[in-house]
Amino acid sequence: MHFYKPNGSSMHTIIGKNGKERTTSIADARKLGLFPSVTTVMDVQAKPALIEWLQQELLAAVIDKPYHPDEWTVETYRKAMLINMRIKSKKAANRGTEIHNLLESFFKSGGFDLEEEDNEYIISTVKLIDEIFGLDGWISEKSFANTKLGFAGCVDLYHPEKNIIVDFKTKDKENLKGVKQYDDHKMQLALVCFPICTHFG
Repeated sequence: MHFYKPNGSSMHTIIGKNGKERTTSIADARKLGLFPSVTTVMDVQAKPALIEWLQQELLAAVIDKPYHPDEWTVETYRKAMLINMRIKSKKAANRGTEIHNLLESFFKSGGFDLEEEDNEYIISTVKLIDEIFGLDGWISEKSFANTKLGFAGCVDLYHPEKNIIVDFKTKDKENLKGVKQYDDHKMQLALVCFPICTHFG
């Protein structure tokens, strides 16, 4: 869970009574008047697309390594297949984070420090942004709080002069032709773009 102050600055951790830093809790947020991030709010609802993807990954793990009674007990097989699914899911999430970090690094430094295999993903994204909006004036990882509606968050790119928000999304697919955005991605962008009483930290 991520929380933000009314001025838009992040407060994901606090110093506990024992003097050590810890993750900000819902109780802390209520006490301090913090706002939950858009993703924290949206995590409350079910995500059919994500559930379907996880189910497909579980089926793929089962097909790749079928059950044989002489090799597994039912319980150990179930655990092994779930672990395989979670490893694949974690790899996909880590890959998305890696690409986000590379893009963040570019827009903060204006240069590339990339492995050769990543150039096609990062350079093509940067070129597209340059063609449509230009590369000057962007602020990377800009936090905000909407004090009217009671939520907050952080956008990947924000252009204060042009009033443009860019949020990067990654897909675990070799070919993106015909790939559609998830509904929760659209909802997230819609909430971030909502103009009422929004403060950028």
